[in-house]
Amino acid sequence: MDFNTTAGAAASGTRFEGGDPRVDRRLATWVNTLTAPVNTSATASSYGPSMQLTADPKPNLEPIARRPMSNVNNNVNNNGNNNGNTDTNPNASSRTSGNANANSVALVVGATGKTGRRVVERLRARGIETREASRSGSTRFDWNDRGTWAPALEGANLAYVTYSPDLAVPEAVPAIRAFARLAAEREIERLVLLSGRGEEEAQRCEEIVRETNPRWTIVRASWFSQNFSEAFLLEPLRHGVLALPAGEIPEPFVDANDIADVASRALAEEGHEGEIYEVTGPRLLTFAQATQEIAAATKRDIRYEQVPVDVFVEGMRGHGIPSEIVSLTRYLFETVLDGRNAQTADGVRRALGRAPRDFSEYVRNTASTGVWAEPASAAV
Repeated sequence: MDFNTTAGAAASGTRFEGGDPRVDRRLATWVNTLTAPVNTSATASSYGPSMQLTADPKPNLEPIARRPMSNVNNNVNNNGNNNGNTDTNPNASSRTSGNANANSVALVVGATGKTGRRVVERLRARGIETREASRSGSTRFDWNDRGTWAPALEGANLAYVTYSPDLAVPEAVPAIRAFARLAAEREIERLVLLSGRGEEEAQRCEEIVRETNPRWTIVRASWFSQNFSEAFLLEPLRHGVLALPAGEIPEPFVDANDIADVASRALAEEGHEGEIYEVTGPRLLTFAQATQEIAAATKRDIRYEQVPVDVFVEGMRGHGIPSEIVSLTRYLFETVLDGRNAQTADGVRRALGRAPRDFSEYVRNTASTGVWAEPASAAV
């Protein structure tokens, strides 16, 4: 998932029963990252799919349904998804008849998140006025406060939508339904939804958007590469051991820059309406292989340790992690990472006409920033 938290506390030394003390310590570091103050300004969603750890009020994440994935056509005609209604808002302006222009206004929900801030940069580079919406941004937007939605939408005709904490939670369906209807009423002409790959619940939200707005685009993402450098995996990597309950099932990690490229083009240019772009990287990697690539690029001894999921979640509970976050974490590692996403997809190429960025390119560019350097406290 796309975890967005502030930097975690230093390793506490708390033991997780039955493991290597170094792994126990690193796992404690990971858990302490989750208990650190939450970045309430970032409302980006997707694990790549995306998950954001939110501050109060905490969403009810129980129960999370575990059902077989339904088949969704990745190339759906607009008319076929609106029961023949090709214009839910006949009074909509024509600001985006064709490509977006200087008269367009784009609302970016989750503008401080991994994809949101990159979408903002790209739209502004095109000369499109962009409204940055988040819980603490210049335009206030809070999924838990519907009173913030209409003011954020006022005057906009484009919208990039990310849901916090994740489209898999029960609250997402009614929230997306209400927001999509409001967006249609407020003459949003193009709506791009960031969704999670391999999540039945997220596909319910996709269906709502498809039924409500005639000019929709879905960007269905796999795990973000940037989770290794901009979220909860960063601190364990800096300390030299990444311990997670993920084994040999690989994932096609996708670069958040590719997601932003696809989303911004879908907002700014015609020809992307009615498309579901399933975006992944060009190859499959296990978490162990991804860790090895980071170790090689940084010239550091960084290793991966698989931790039993029961041990992992019990460690989270022992550190006071809320039960709803524990539940969603278990869902991530037991359900979403069950092999259903162990294949690449062509969404980036279909949307952009080029291959997706490789994980090695992400690692090389990120390593040059020094973000994975060993902390001074660990080097002593």
